[in-house]
Amino acid sequence: MTSFTIESYAKINLFLEVLGPRDDGFHDLDTIFCEIDWSDTLHFSSLENSGVTLACSAPDFPLGPENLISKALTPFLANSSKGAHVEIIKRLPMGGGLGGGSSNAAVALMAGERLFDSELPKGERAKRALELGSDVPFFLEGACQRGLGRGERLTHSPLPNLDLVLLTPGVHCSTAKVFQTLKKNRRSLHSVKEMLRAIEAGDNEGIARALFNRLEEPSFEHWPELARCKEELLARGCLGALMSGSGSSIFGIARDQAHSETLAAEMDNAQAMSTKARAAG
Repeated sequence: MTSFTIESYAKINLFLEVLGPRDDGFHDLDTIFCEIDWSDTLHFSSLENSGVTLACSAPDFPLGPENLISKALTPFLANSSKGAHVEIIKRLPMGGGLGGGSSNAAVALMAGERLFDSELPKGERAKRALELGSDVPFFLEGACQRGLGRGERLTHSPLPNLDLVLLTPGVHCSTAKVFQTLKKNRRSLHSVKEMLRAIEAGDNEGIARALFNRLEEPSFEHWPELARCKEELLARGCLGALMSGSGSSIFGIARDQAHSETLAAEMDNAQAMSTKARAAG
């Protein structure tokens, strides 16, 4: 029996602009993804009988065919008599803007190749990833990447050396609700070029100045407690702070690791943790 374990890491968005709606119902984006050192743990095992089974002790975690892990693994069953079982240790919050489900899907897609001895051509792997979700292609390689289109047109950037404090307030933000509110507002004239220059230069203060998330304003309108989390991070000396994705997680760029660890230990208005940007591999 084949058996192995893979960590499924989260991401934050250092920059996220919504360029406009697409004909397929999605939105064109300009974003910079950055993988962070916080993860779910997925343990994969092959089964003698065909099918995919999941196990997870986290409440409300879906264990049926609607789960992205199942959706990633199911196509491999067509040419195999084997199946797969996945045990998930869930740490990343669902609906937190950290890409936990997308990361799980990407890890499962790569694990499927190993479990079923079926290496996919790079183009086919990317196609399957995008079918699973807009953020999934990023997680195939991780680190720091700029994403265009739905987020799937990716180019690598240098990995910034960021010490971070991450707040997860326990709010589940509805992405649909956020985008519905966004349509009523004018698009801001923020440019990604400032962020890219700061990343290239390794300038953390410049990165902090260039932080931007177009979805932050409508999310704060619906869930004002998120704005309070951001304000507290800034009041406690973070170089900058921002909501990730469509919410609800808020991250702050700390001055250094000691600052990050101190803030994570002191803050009590949300689950807080010290983490950092993570290189791929």
